Amino acid sequence: MASSLSAGASATLNEFTIAYDEGRPIGILTNTGGVSNSIPHIVEELCKRKVPPNMVFDDDPKVLLTKLEVVIKAFPLPIHEDGRVKDLRQGRG
Repeated sequence: MASSLSAGASATLNEFTIAYDEGRPIGILTNTGGVSNSIPHIVEELCKRKVPPNMVFDDDPKVLLTKLEVVIKAFPLPIHEDGRVKDLRQGRG
């Protein structure tokens, strides 16, 4: 399952952290105000991690959904930097 975020405050940030921690694809609608524009700063500066390849950004909702569809197909399994996800059926892990 993927997540998409726009604008928002603490509840949106909470939804982001859950999706990020679970390694799900995430689409972030930028330039909508709230925390959505701060996500790269949160990931890179505060968490000291790279933005994962299954996280996409755009300020056009249609383009964002297209990008999200691409990463869902490209990364069907969750992505975790620490290697927690194991899928022995697919020979991964």
